[in-house]
Amino acid sequence: MNKLIFANSPEVQSKVEYNALILAKNVASESDSTDNHVARVQLAYATMMNGASVLPQLTKLVLTNATIAAAVNVAEDFLDVPDGDIQFELSSIWTMFALARLGS
Repeated sequence: MNKLIFANSPEVQSKVEYNALILAKNVASESDSTDNHVARVQLAYATMMNGASVLPQLTKLVLTNATIAAAVNVAEDFLDVPDGDIQFELSSIWTMFALARLGS
């Protein structure tokens, strides 16, 4: 399966967007003392207000997770990937992606 074509699927992006919005909401209300808080919140706001600006990259990064990639390879259906797996991966990459957007 071609992961790039799969990542550009509206269904796949919609599922990642839904889970990214959940994380963005949580990040927006996290403590100011959280490491890299400013960058994390900027990404949260960008995700909430203009998800299209970050969604393609977030989707591709989510698909690099070995567990998710294996599930997709077996089922060839991203909709069967549990939301918890997607949220875990988004949480894992959130700060890195936020800092990369700022050029840090």
